Amino acid sequence: MKTATPLAKNSQSEYARRAALLSRGWDMAKATKNERYAMRAAGVWEYRRQIKAALRQADKATRSQDFLAPTRQQMWALEVEKAEKLMAALEEFRALSWTDFAHARKQQSDHKKQAATDAQLEVFFNAVGASEFRQAFLVTEFSGCRGQELGNGVRIETKKINGAPALSFFVESVKADGKKKGLDLREVVSRYPVDAAPAVQKRWRELAKQVAENRRPLVVKLDATEGLSAGQRFTKIFCYFAKKSKLPISAYSMRHRVSAQSKAAGNSESTAAVLGHQTTETQRYYGRAGEAWWRRRVASGDNRSQSLWRQNPGACTANWPPCRIQDPNHSEYEHSASPNKHS
Repeated sequence: MKTATPLAKNSQSEYARRAALLSRGWDMAKATKNERYAMRAAGVWEYRRQIKAALRQADKATRSQDFLAPTRQQMWALEVEKAEKLMAALEEFRALSWTDFAHARKQQSDHKKQAATDAQLEVFFNAVGASEFRQAFLVTEFSGCRGQELGNGVRIETKKINGAPALSFFVESVKADGKKKGLDLREVVSRYPVDAAPAVQKRWRELAKQVAENRRPLVVKLDATEGLSAGQRFTKIFCYFAKKSKLPISAYSMRHRVSAQSKAAGNSESTAAVLGHQTTETQRYYGRAGEAWWRRRVASGDNRSQSLWRQNPGACTANWPPCRIQDPNHSEYEHSASPNKHS
């Protein structure tokens, strides 16, 4: 008969912390799906721990046979009764509506749809500092790649387009199935952001300098660990620094940012290619275009855009990160993508 593997000490500490939150009162309605699963696991663990402790005490009470036997018998009965009450409470705890995620899904979805702003990223990268993961964050900021795709390695090259410096990111998709889903390999080109905030320009130059100093194409890779995939590890690390910075952004905020910038150029097919989608349908769920894009659509005579803009222009650009645009036909970045494989 196999015995259960004991929890690691850090897991026990985390479960104990969450169990303490449960005992003080925890609002399940505001919790996301992952938080509910974690709290449920912690609660079950704590109930089982207390049940085992009560049964051990009951067992101790029956080991000795002496003149205190009547008292020990009474102690045994009390501990068994305590264990039975805990088991009943555990069943009630398990029966709670842990899978009612209507509110949690909405809350999580809204959070993930936010594109990171210039101000947020400046605070975020200040918190990141000289961390070993800084390079990975820079790659996602300017390429929009998924965290899991860093596990395959993202290849970066410098190039010039019409005399202007640019970075080419070659990303191997993790969602391609060889049929209708995703692109096997895509090239995302990020030109030097001449109209961006100084902090954004500085980060772009920082990454370009690292590529140039490498004297060959730079491959940025995030290795998986025994318990976490590359994507899970990226998300966990990103969330750590976001929490440290007290910012309401998620690991996908970088990807939504690139999507919004690409949509501002007005080419949905190019945006789909940048994100690694075969069709333009999926990218509808990503960051929306900014004011410049909407104004071009309105000026072009698009009836739907004109109607939406007249009703609520603020809602049209609510998720767009602020940027300095001199020319209404020029977006902060000019992202382009090619689905062709790079030799």
